[in-house]
Amino acid sequence: MVGLAAGSFFPQAVQEAASGNPLPMLAGGVFGILPDALDFKAARFFARHEMEIAPDPSAPDMQMIADGMACAITHARKTRKTVRIRLRTIQLGADEWQHYHIRFDPQGRVHAALGPVCNTGGRPLKERNPEECGTDVPVRLVIGYEATVTVSILDGPMLACVPLPDGRVKIDFIPWHRAWSHSLVLAGAAGAALTPFAGGLTGAIAALGWATHIAADQLGFLGSALFYPFSRTRLPGLQLTRSGDADGNLAAVWLSALAIFWNLARFAHPPVPVNGARLFICFGLIPLGLLALWKRKSAA
Repeated sequence: MVGLAAGSFFPQAVQEAASGNPLPMLAGGVFGILPDALDFKAARFFARHEMEIAPDPSAPDMQMIADGMACAITHARKTRKTVRIRLRTIQLGADEWQHYHIRFDPQGRVHAALGPVCNTGGRPLKERNPEECGTDVPVRLVIGYEATVTVSILDGPMLACVPLPDGRVKIDFIPWHRAWSHSLVLAGAAGAALTPFAGGLTGAIAALGWATHIAADQLGFLGSALFYPFSRTRLPGLQLTRSGDADGNLAAVWLSALAIFWNLARFAHPPVPVNGARLFICFGLIPLGLLALWKRKSAA
């Protein structure tokens, strides 16, 4: 949606769509969703890992999980090399998954605890007696995403234990995500590569659509490798919202829809008079602000 909205700011793209050629506008939407499509449809299946934790479904051992994670952290610190560890899920039946949680203490302790048994959609089926175990590690930790990682369904997440020059170890979440695919350099290169085949307008909108996806992701916690291949480091996000936050996603989609409506109106022949400031304030910021206040009051 943000990629499509970015394309709507080009008057020529809107006018071409009105005359029957939607390609420039659609390029913003298609290339706007491409970074995550590349990650979740391709990169995740080629991501390698050095260690794996696979709990026994009949008797999940929380101490084994904590010890395994501590082993990966210690090995990364000792060898000064990144250790990627795959956390396997616990499937009890066709639609039953035993959740478990791993929590990291920056002072140097790893906790593992059982969660509820849920279906694939996340609905709890039954609770398990909470069993929490922990292991100390002789190194201070840096939390790269969240202190608590939940392992729930499908193939499970991957964590990377990254040794830092100051002796600490950083715990990175799903290191294959938001790496090369979320690079502004790659966005520009993709637009340039498309230009000879689809024209400069389509190429520019494609690059901008890709870049707006990356910019939206930077509002969250995980960050992106903005300058890959010149730098492989994921720069931290602004930590304003989370990728799974319904309010943040609703705001992005709703404001994008308002932007598209505004641009279609002002670039039409003849233009339709729409006050942009009034549109975004009265139909965007105020309703979203009232919704946020209502949800906060309901939660309290």
